[in-house]
Amino acid sequence: MGTERTGRVGAARVSVVVLAVAAISAAVLLGRSGQAADPLPAGAVSAGEISVDDAYVREPASPANAAAYFTIRNAGSDADELVRVTTAAAPTVSLHDLPGAPGHHAGGQLLIEPSSTVRLAPGHGHAMLEAPTAILAPGETVTLVLTFARAGELRALVPVLAIGTDPPGGRL
Repeated sequence: MGTERTGRVGAARVSVVVLAVAAISAAVLLGRSGQAADPLPAGAVSAGEISVDDAYVREPASPANAAAYFTIRNAGSDADELVRVTTAAAPTVSLHDLPGAPGHHAGGQLLIEPSSTVRLAPGHGHAMLEAPTAILAPGETVTLVLTFARAGELRALVPVLAIGTDPPGGRL
């Protein structure tokens, strides 16, 4: 019985060592330094150091256009630019009323400085879905493809919210 017990204790020690080596190897392969990364908010998607959350499309008041809103966070030490937004829900998407741009007009690219957050919200910029291919009704979802100069493509599945509904992340 002593040999059986010693064998079990030895096997348990080997198992602990194997698990420890596996955990360390995984951390090294994933580039982790032992510190936990800041968790992303619920519903967030990320590519590289860029994350997008609080995304939604407002139920259109007219079938001609719909506005998409979202928050972009740059956790990196280099600036990045949102260069394009596309969706199968509309043939054309353009950025309008970007933060820092005067007046109501279509803008080009949106610069996201290092360690900063840019929030597109009613009165503070939006992605205009022009001539949606179908009626966008509350409860449906739309896939937005956001293309960044450095981080590349990021796909976000976003809900269509009814007019008057509080948006994710609250109101500005």
